[in-house]
Order: sequence, then C-alpha cells, then structure tokens
Amino acid sequence: MLRQSGISAGMLLIALAAILTAGSASAGRRIDSELTQALKEERVAGITWSVVDGMQTSTGAAGFSNRPEARRMVPENRVHVGSVTKTFIAVGVLKLVSDGRLSLDAPVDALLPGIRFRSRWSQGDPVRIRHLLDHTAGLEDARIWQVFSSGTTPDQPLGVVFARDPSVLTLRTRPGEVFSYSNMGYTLAAMVIEKVTGERYEAWLAREILAPLGMRDSTFAFVSQSGRHADPRLAWGHIADGTLAGALPTAVRPAAQFTTTAADMAKFARFLMSDGRVAGRQIVDARLLRQMGHVSGTSAARAGLGTGTALGLTMRDREGRIGLCHQGDTVGYHALMCLYPSEQKAFFLALNSDGDGVDLQRFHRILIEYLAPQRVTMANSSPGTEVPADREGYYMPLVSRFAIERYADILDGGVTLRREKDHLVLARSGKPPLDLHPVGGNLLRASDRVTASHVLFRQAGADMLSDGQRTFVRMSDASHYLMWGSFVAGMAGLVYFLLSVPVLALLGRRRFFEPAFVAILAFGPACILMYLLPFSQWGDLSLASASLCLATVVLPLAMILQTGRAIRSRYRFWLLDLVAALCSLQWLAVIAFFGLIPLRTWA
Repeated sequence: MLRQSGISAGMLLIALAAILTAGSASAGRRIDSELTQALKEERVAGITWSVVDGMQTSTGAAGFSNRPEARRMVPENRVHVGSVTKTFIAVGVLKLVSDGRLSLDAPVDALLPGIRFRSRWSQGDPVRIRHLLDHTAGLEDARIWQVFSSGTTPDQPLGVVFARDPSVLTLRTRPGEVFSYSNMGYTLAAMVIEKVTGERYEAWLAREILAPLGMRDSTFAFVSQSGRHADPRLAWGHIADGTLAGALPTAVRPAAQFTTTAADMAKFARFLMSDGRVAGRQIVDARLLRQMGHVSGTSAARAGLGTGTALGLTMRDREGRIGLCHQGDTVGYHALMCLYPSEQKAFFLALNSDGDGVDLQRFHRILIEYLAPQRVTMANSSPGTEVPADREGYYMPLVSRFAIERYADILDGGVTLRREKDHLVLARSGKPPLDLHPVGGNLLRASDRVTASHVLFRQAGADMLSDGQRTFVRMSDASHYLMWGSFVAGMAGLVYFLLSVPVLALLGRRRFFEPAFVAILAFGPACILMYLLPFSQWGDLSLASASLCLATVVLPLAMILQTGRAIRSRYRFWLLDLVAALCSLQWLAVIAFFGLIPLRTWA
C-alpha cells in the first residue's frame, strides 16, 4: 500500500511537472509569436526576454542577432543592457551599506578627496551617496566627449571623467531636491565602491553580487562583437536604418557597461524581490531592497508625489500596473527590467535595435499582459477637488539633462498648462497633449495612468510642475515671447544674408564677399564634415569638430564687421544690412550666454 502510494504520488508530481512545463512552453510560444509580429511591424532586428512568475522562469527570443546575415536570436545570446547597469551599481553600494562599510548619507567628497563639486549652496548641503543613486546630486548627465570618443579605452581609470574638465562637477540644483538623470553620478558611485573596497568595481561586483546569484553569463568587462574583446554569443546592435552597430567603450562605463543574458537577468530580478539572502547568506539588507524605487526627499516627493527614482529603480505606472523598473538604451540596444514584488513577478527584455521611431511600449505591453500583474485601482478626483485656476502658462525645464540642450529646452523643451472645465491639459511639443485630472491636494493624474503622475507646488516663490522625472518652472509669458522673439529675429537676420547676398550679387547689385554671407557659408563644410564623422568620434578634437567650433566663432565676428561696414560705407543696402546684422548679433549673444559659442564637442 505504502509503496503503491509512493509510486502514485511520484507519478502525480511528474504529471503535474509535465503540465506546468507544457503550459510554460505554450505561453513561451505565444509570447514569441506576438513579439515576432511586433518585430516585423516595428522593423526591429531581434529580442530576447525572460519572465519570472512565482517559482517559474521562462526565457525566449525572436528575430535576428545579426539581421544582414539572417542569424537567429536565441535565449542564450548575450546583450548589452545600457543603463540597467545602474541597478547593479546601486545594489553594490547597498551591499556595502548592509555590511556596515558605508553610509548612504556619507558626503561623496569626503570619500573621494580628488572630487571637488562646484556648488553655490552651503557646506551643509553636500552631495551624499544616496543622491548619486537617486539622480538628485544636481549634476548634468554627461558631456559628448565622455560618451563618444575614440580615445576612450575599456579599462581607463574612472577619475579621468572628472580630471579632464573640472566644470563637469558643477551642481545646478541643491543636492537632494530635484531629479536629473546623470551617468556621471553613477560613475562617482562606482568610484566610491573602488575606494571602500580597494578593488576595481568590476571585479568586486562580479565576486560579491554576480557569483552568489549564479549569473555566470554576465560581466561588467567590455565585450564587443569583434576584435580583442569579441564574444560570438553577443548579439549585434542595429541602428535605425538596420546597419550593424558594434559595442563601444565609454568613459562613464559604470553607468552603462554590462553584458548579460535573459536567464541571468531573471536571476537578478528574483533577487531584487527577495529578502536579500542567497543560500542562507545575507547579500543585501532586505530593508534596503524594499526602499529601491520608493522616492523621498525631493521637492516633488515632499509635495506628495510618490513616483520617481530611488536607489537604482524607478516606480513606473504603465498599463494599469505599478512596477519597479529600470530602462537602458545604448547604441544599437534597448533594454527594460520591471519588478512586481508583492506578486513575485518580473520581466526583462532586450532589443538589439535602438528605439528611434519604435513603439517600445508595444513590446513592454506584451510581457506585462502575459504576466498579468494585479491592476491598481484608478485614483479618482476627491469630492470637492477643484482644478487649480492660477497655474496656467508655459513651464520650462528647471534643469536640462545635458548642458548643451539648455537653450533649446527653454525655447521648446517645456510644456504648456491650460485649464479646461474639470481638468488641466498639458501640451508638449511633438507629442499628444495629456489630460491631467486633479486627485486631491495639488496632485494630478494623467488619463493614461492609474495613480497621481504630476504635482504642482511652489518653491522659492516660483510655480513648479513635476512628474517625478522632470521638474518644470513656470516662465512668464513676457520672458517666453522675448526668447522666441530673439530666436526669430536672429534667424531672420541670417536668412536675409544667406538669400539676399547671392541673389543681388548675381544681378550685379552687390558683391558676393560680404563678411556675414561668407561666415554663414562656412557652416556648410563644417556640418558636412560632422555628418560624415563616425558618431564614436563626436567627442574628439578633429577637423570636423574644429571646423564647427571655428564657424561658431567666426560668425559673430563677421556680423560685427558687417555692422561696421554698413555704418561706415553707407552703401545701397546698408540700412537693411545693419538691421539684419544687429538682429543676428543679439541672438548670437544669447546663445553665447548659454555656452554654445564657441561650440566645442571635445570639452
């Protein structure tokens, strides 16, 4: 009887395992089918993915690892995950905190004596370790030369990023107050790991994080598709036109250099949702893992907004579900990892194509719908909640992710807020408008979200709007119109010289060699050279970058000469030339104020 019962139980377990395996395989085939269709319609080369659902893990792949050679993508292919690397750096820091070797509130410059932040705030507002992990240090993201430079080597010291130009350590906001994505911040975090451990961060993280988790197919070392660092299992990246894109070393590598597989990322996701133990060994304190993605301390969080980034993960409201995620984009790749810890569900995907012109959310949606994490009850307007009536207007970004974008962001990188009956409308350049519904206090919910997605608040006497990832400050209508008026007048002056001089010269009414016309023409060869320059060399001092810099310097000088010639000579078109030159000069003065003259991509 006992023997028969044992056999029956064993057969039942085998049957149950077979049913679960068959179900998992069937689900995998369904996902592959949907993803394959999405790949074709979105013109993406390939995808590899994994899902964690309780105790089960499934992996799959579709499309091509090398489209020109029709080489199929398989789950065993390795991929670059770009900024998902930051979550590993954050976990490494949290391990040091768990081991009592580091504090999240420790000032960074005390740990890294060679680092000197340029701050206009008091010594009581230092950049702390948690600020680096939360992207709230006040640093800009990166400079062109830190990302795209042929002089970058895979193993160069991390401090090179800051020693070459100390201005990169300038703080734009008070530490801890405003989210602004920064690759430099995570490079500093890796330098802290190296300082505390006395080892290269790659080797220490491999031993202390990857090895215990069994992530044997993952590495922080530079891996490419060809050359000395080649790995035949690494899928090729593809850019928008389908051209193959090989991996490139970057000076801010702790923020974006990690190669892995879908199966290994499932192991990492499972760990992040655990109590921090692996085989009985405490890797990271469970309380610290629970804090990841739960923002606090920023101005938006203090105003009541719960979404944002904290300790290497971002709370993400998509498809009616709330997940803790991190996205990564690098040349030729897009990756995303999302966790739903309360249900022990997670997914990871990596496309070996960049995201230009691709509906990335379509791929995310397929895996979210497969996992079917619990939907969140939609936040509705509270009784008596009124739409703020005094917050309409144009809001410009409080800070720009890249310093070089600051002028463009002020002109057209902001949002316009207007009131419509029972809600607000957020207008964005090049994107569909968002309906924002009040849900109590100054919190607002976008129509495609289930929880509060924006918050209105006042700080230092200014009106602010934040979605947790970007903070905007209201700009007066007069200032906004003045900025646009300056831009229009400046462009009108340049177009006047570009068109009138050759036309009138051909008619014999004036000479070709007007200073303004020649200077404008100089931009032609410079722009062509930059277009032909491989993007991996955009941050180098080259004939192309030097020509572009020289053109930006020559143009205002030529306009000054044109102004003097018009006043001095009083030729036939002197008054029109004078007005056009002055219009151009005022605009050139504005963009010089924003650091765009001289335009140096190598500094």
